Amino acid sequence: MNHSSPLLQLPEPQSTAQDMPVWMPSADTVASARVTQFMQWLSSQRKLSFGDYDGLWRWSVDHIDAFWSALWDGAEIISAEPSEVSWLR
Repeated sequence: MNHSSPLLQLPEPQSTAQDMPVWMPSADTVASARVTQFMQWLSSQRKLSFGDYDGLWRWSVDHIDAFWSALWDGAEIISAEPSEVSWLR
């Protein structure tokens, strides 16, 4: 089967109104969001900086234990047990 055949090529996607977000938060909403506060806490307390949410997400899936430990500490969760998250794997 020849995959380079023009009959098998899909057209380039065209940007349409359907591709646009239905809603975008205001700058004030982003600034006051919990996730923004958590990113600021990570920067000041753990010296971790992310350019955007995607960077935070990538770190959270690449470093699961560190993410959950930081979230536990940043949210100031009080527990008799330490913040063990190895069960997530």
